[in-house]
Amino acid sequence: MPPQPTDKPVPQYDPRTLTTPGGAVSIDARFYIERPVDALVLERVRTDRALLTLRGARQSGKTSLMLRIHAAGASGQLPLRSAFVDVQAMPLESLQSLEAAWIHLAEEIADQLGLPPFQWAGKGNHERGFKRFLQDSVFAEDDTPLLICLDEADRLFSTPLRQEFFASLRACWNRGAIDPVWKKVRWLLGTSSDPVFFIEDLTQSPFNVGTKVKLDNFHTAQVSEFARRLGLSEPVHDIMTYVGGRPYLVHLLLYHLARNPENRADLFDGVSAGHGVFRDHLHRYLIQFQQDAPLTAAMGDLLAGRQVTIIKFADRLEAAGLATCDENNRYHPACRLYEEFFGNALARNKP
Repeated sequence: MPPQPTDKPVPQYDPRTLTTPGGAVSIDARFYIERPVDALVLERVRTDRALLTLRGARQSGKTSLMLRIHAAGASGQLPLRSAFVDVQAMPLESLQSLEAAWIHLAEEIADQLGLPPFQWAGKGNHERGFKRFLQDSVFAEDDTPLLICLDEADRLFSTPLRQEFFASLRACWNRGAIDPVWKKVRWLLGTSSDPVFFIEDLTQSPFNVGTKVKLDNFHTAQVSEFARRLGLSEPVHDIMTYVGGRPYLVHLLLYHLARNPENRADLFDGVSAGHGVFRDHLHRYLIQFQQDAPLTAAMGDLLAGRQVTIIKFADRLEAAGLATCDENNRYHPACRLYEEFFGNALARNKP
């Protein structure tokens, strides 16, 4: 019997070829969407003494971009060598002292560059010890510049090292103006939070020099391109309104629209989203709100159309991706999904 016509939507892309949302996007993923800042970062890391701070909300694509820059250096596509250090993964013992942090950094670089074992020569002077490591190991037989990528650098903001470590990094960068060894070192720092709320004196840190790059959400054209690559004809306006162009949420929504187009109505229902594909994402925020009353109050103000009076909490909401700041410096819920879900969930949890 020939197949009968049906109005039931069918997947528009082979589900086996889709990339599951979550975590860094593979450097060779066909669904990676480039943004103008990709080219900017790629250009700036080529310069002597490059120092870039890449700031964007959680799950905005910082790690994916940094990994692509790192891979370009590691594979020889850029005229430099590269080491990628995930600060979130640094063991606690390496955060017990400033010297321990710099030794860990040296060990990571040596391992990734395939350098022979080295003897730390700092003995209480971390900057001298790291320079000796650079001279005797990194640049001993190869003058190719070194790019150091520090992902999730804001983890250090919550440690006692935050003042000393970033002041030390700034001092090392400053020496590159006259020191040929430090001149060959370049830095790419990734952070979600604004350093101004954690570093007492930004002039003693790397965050008020170099190039500051803000990683924004996807624009309409980028979401349209993402949908096109998945073979979807979904109205882009609906996607932008619902998830606000946030890269992870756009990926998650399009992924499930491509796999299960018959579930469209449920996917776009913000009130019930806590029981669907957005459950894990939304519940992580709910747990945070349950543990942080001032942050919950700030989110409540946004949902009620009021401005957050304590800027530190507004910044935390923006860093988490829950809020956006417009050209008039007014904060708003980042998207309809958050507005509907948290408006309902936080109202239910009020005492």
